Amino acid sequence: MSSLDFISILLILSVGQCLFLLFVIGINKNRNKVANWSLAVLLVAFAWYQLEFLLIRSKLDAEYSFVYGTRYGSWLLVGPLILLYSRASLIGNYKFIWPYLIHFVPFIVFTLFLPLVFDGWLTKRSVDYGMLTVFDNWNREPITWKHYTFGSIFGLQFLHALGYLIFAYFETSSFREKSFQSNSNINNQIFKTQKFLLSGAVVTIGLCSLFIAYQFITRDYRRNADYFYVIPMVFIVYGIIYRTIRFPNSVLHLEDIIPKIKYEKSSLPDQVAVEYLKKLEVKVQQDKIYRNSELRLNDLAESLEISRHHLSQVINEKLNQSFFDYINAYRVKEAKKLIIEAESRNMLEIAFAVGFNNKNSFNNAFKKNTGMNPTTYKKEVIQG
Repeated sequence: MSSLDFISILLILSVGQCLFLLFVIGINKNRNKVANWSLAVLLVAFAWYQLEFLLIRSKLDAEYSFVYGTRYGSWLLVGPLILLYSRASLIGNYKFIWPYLIHFVPFIVFTLFLPLVFDGWLTKRSVDYGMLTVFDNWNREPITWKHYTFGSIFGLQFLHALGYLIFAYFETSSFREKSFQSNSNINNQIFKTQKFLLSGAVVTIGLCSLFIAYQFITRDYRRNADYFYVIPMVFIVYGIIYRTIRFPNSVLHLEDIIPKIKYEKSSLPDQVAVEYLKKLEVKVQQDKIYRNSELRLNDLAESLEISRHHLSQVINEKLNQSFFDYINAYRVKEAKKLIIEAESRNMLEIAFAVGFNNKNSFNNAFKKNTGMNPTTYKKEVIQG
């Protein structure tokens, strides 16, 4: 094996970060299993892709061709996974529907089944140097229709993935437009995470297209040109790691470990945190600031003369809630009283009165806190 250079170290660190995130997902109680596990499989695909490239750069000879062969259809998997992760991240109670598995059929057939079960689909040179070598001028092996098929799939898989990314983009944009008035900073960060992931994947596909165009224009395959689309994938992984640390619930949707990692170096003593919590509770209960539909963490922190970071830490660690979950719990509590005391008022009026911007966010928060929607709650209270 050749000595490690900067690119090899970058790849090793990226693969290591993928493994770290997989570990975090594996040891924690998942609040959103579909989102977390679709991301986990996506990370496995990214790690495998980069590891395969690292093995080729190191000129490590593998005994089995599938060690190198499986990545040539990996993007047939990436597109459906990103769409699934996007949907599950935006819809907290998203349930996996088994018919969705049909989206993975191309990956199963062309990446796992045909080349691994049957011989003759991959040439030795395509395994050692890349699938596009079936089209270059240096090929000395007999090239059959099977080889051309898989050489074409290498290019078509990126169009396949691009279609899913475009669909995911429009779904995300539509969801954001409908939720624009929703009182959730977590959702806002989820949108930003989706934008980052989709943008990174589109950039990677664009560079892949340049790579393929170069191959067909020059008719001369150059292995080092693979950097154009492998390195962007490395930065996607680094970006996911950054957003996991900065906005953990926008990426992994985990219960316990990420908040601990986020605040483990905090300078806030526990006794002071308890005092801050008391101060917060008094402020919220006496001033009923939750009625302000424009209330944000920064505003509350300034009014309490507490740093934004420390206030967020108090709510996360002492109450095991996000800021908006905490505020919405107070809003729902007052809404329950109004539903009983003011039966003539409609639900939208009550929603506005307690601080919600729209009926949809009111219904979602109410159901999250009570297990039923406001109308059902009203019927049960009246029927008693």
